Amino acid sequence: MLKIIYQFAICIMLLIIVSCDGGQVDCGSRPELDLDQDQLDSEIAEIEAYLEANNIEYESDPSGIRYSVIESGSGQSPNYCATVAIDYTGSELGSSEVFSSGIDTQVSLNSNSVVPGLKIAIANMNRNADYKVYIPASLLNVKGVSQVLPPNLPIGENVEFRIRLTRY
Repeated sequence: MLKIIYQFAICIMLLIIVSCDGGQVDCGSRPELDLDQDQLDSEIAEIEAYLEANNIEYESDPSGIRYSVIESGSGQSPNYCATVAIDYTGSELGSSEVFSSGIDTQVSLNSNSVVPGLKIAIANMNRNADYKVYIPASLLNVKGVSQVLPPNLPIGENVEFRIRLTRY
């Protein structure tokens, strides 16, 4: 019996050692982006022209995301390792046709299937915040993943999301 317990303990310890990659995940760091800066600048200019033409006040994130705060939330923002719940609707920039929506949608910010633009936008919010977020098309690309979140993204198009961060 002692031999079985000993073998079990060794297996558990090996599993723990193998599952650790030797480094820590930096939950405060933004996703690394490999972008065509000229393309991103063009997309940002298109978003800003739309916002200014429609007299929409906005704030800028260094990533290129633009956002309008509809309602400020409270507390700290989630980090890039958090799992959050959001209510959202997404449409192409300037369109009223919704391509994706969800209520109480679980989003793991450290998942490779979540598009970088959505991760960055959510990490800028706090609990119960409600934002209108304008994301350049370049920040919607995820390489090597067949099912991304949010689904049904229009490829190569700038998009806008209404996002309410409900919990994390």
